[in-house]
Amino acid sequence: THLETRQLAAALLGAVPASHIEGVLAKLRSWSRPEENFRMLDALFNNGTVVLRRSAPEPLLEMIEEWLASPQAQMQAIGLRALEPLVKDPQFENLPPVYNMLSPLIQNIPARLYPDLLVLSEALARRSPIETAYFFRQILSIAGSPSTARLVRRCLPLFNPAQQASLRAALQAAGASPGRR
Repeated sequence: THLETRQLAAALLGAVPASHIEGVLAKLRSWSRPEENFRMLDALFNNGTVVLRRSAPEPLLEMIEEWLASPQAQMQAIGLRALEPLVKDPQFENLPPVYNMLSPLIQNIPARLYPDLLVLSEALARRSPIETAYFFRQILSIAGSPSTARLVRRCLPLFNPAQQASLRAALQAAGASPGRR
């Protein structure tokens, strides 16, 4: 019941060798509950997935994809929080599946998930601005929802001037004013 003890457990889970992937995934599933404190979830995903992120990211991505496909917004939020350490890990290079998982959510952003999607989108823009700008342009051409346009506008300062110009053009083509916040 103590946060510090649980954080220590998350750190130990992150040190379990890759040969025990199934056990680590089982613990991640059982500890990732919607009623869990978000600070604890962040510690769990930042510290408890280190070996998975570096040695076997595919099973972790599959589990996150299940969470994001859930009809429950709380489980989708957990999936988004689990993606953040992957995106921020410089040793993780397989970003296309991340964009694929995010596409349905970013096309029509549920209000409850907007803060988590914004944090993740900002991390993607910092990590891979060219790919993220392309992803945003594609999403805007498919679904120019107000929440999507708002998310893209909030991320504009993270891109270079040429990418900002192309995103502003995509926002205008989608019918969203690029200057509004």
